[in-house]
Amino acid sequence: MERAEKLAAQGRHREAVAELSEWLKEHGPNDRAHSLLVSEQRKADAFCKPAGAFEYHPEPDQDPRTVLYDRWLKGEDVLTELIQAHLMVPKDKTVVPEIVRLVAKQPKSVRGLYILAVTLGDRADDYAMGEKFGQVFLKHWKKDDEVRSRMEKMMAFWKDRQPDTASMPWRLGHGDVQAMEEQILLQTTPWLQDMWAMHAAANGSQMGFCHLARRARARGQTELEIRLARNLKDASEFMADELDYLVFTLHDLETAEKLAWNLNDDSQSDWLRLIHFEQGKTRDNEGIEALTEKYIRSLA
Repeated sequence: MERAEKLAAQGRHREAVAELSEWLKEHGPNDRAHSLLVSEQRKADAFCKPAGAFEYHPEPDQDPRTVLYDRWLKGEDVLTELIQAHLMVPKDKTVVPEIVRLVAKQPKSVRGLYILAVTLGDRADDYAMGEKFGQVFLKHWKKDDEVRSRMEKMMAFWKDRQPDTASMPWRLGHGDVQAMEEQILLQTTPWLQDMWAMHAAANGSQMGFCHLARRARARGQTELEIRLARNLKDASEFMADELDYLVFTLHDLETAEKLAWNLNDDSQSDWLRLIHFEQGKTRDNEGIEALTEKYIRSLA
């Protein structure tokens, strides 16, 4: 039993579960051991499966990408169609980092070179990079056809052309976090907001992480919400959710107590009373049931 408690204190939850199971087999039923076993099993299971990457959940609108993303998330092989759809929308709805990300998911191909040339040269206003990828593409594309003619015309337009590095397309295509954050606010379609938030967060944006954490909370994805919120310098907006998860789901009272001390509002004393009562540090149970119901209901 003592060894199991040490393993639990070190955060070695799976080993603690194994040790407690053996102890109970040898010594028979024991309330304290059983309670610790349940708590350690919850902790062992809680983060054994990663929450995974943030997933888009497109809402129906006239944009063909919404249906394609929905199909792609269901496992259908529609990556080619999805990339094509990204190139068919107006320039102000182009998500350059997403096109580059999707192209990277395909094996190296001549088609990928063409897409990158068009994306960077036309959609991101990076004429030099468009011309560079265009030249590589033409080396591999031996046919004298409409595709070659179209690329040559684009390259002639890009040649020696000076980009406006202050333009929104350039900024968005070159990882400008502030520009991406502006897109989160400007977009009216939720899944496009999410997409820009994801790319902004990938570039270290606090707003991006906050937006995605709020979206995860709205969908009831508590673990994902907490993981995203932990990237924030000020995660106070999400602390109550994490405390609820730690206290009522994981029963990780030690971590919960440390987190509760960081609260800077009236709820701090309530949470500490709840946690200390659960820990056995106080036997004053007056109002505990009401507090428990209050916080569980507020987070339902």
